[in-house]
Amino acid sequence: MAAISDYNSAEAAVPAIMRACEELQKWTQSFNSLPPASELEIQVLEDRYLPTIRKINHIIEAQADRLGAAEYYGSRNLPAALVRITQIGHN
Repeated sequence: MAAISDYNSAEAAVPAIMRACEELQKWTQSFNSLPPASELEIQVLEDRYLPTIRKINHIIEAQADRLGAAEYYGSRNLPAALVRITQIGHN
């Protein structure tokens, strides 16, 4: 998303964002097939991965704010793709 700077780059980013959405959706769905984790396992996973997830979320949020301020460089597909990525795991 950092490379988006005009209409053409905004449109070119949409397929990559959609592929990332699909992969992230598969990843989140794979958790549903796992047995329930213990409190200790949950704590270990949170300690290990939560800082990275928060960092990634912050970067995505900053880029989304930048793109929104630029009105998505006129792309209608880019905001739709960004909405889709924010809905992962909420279905």
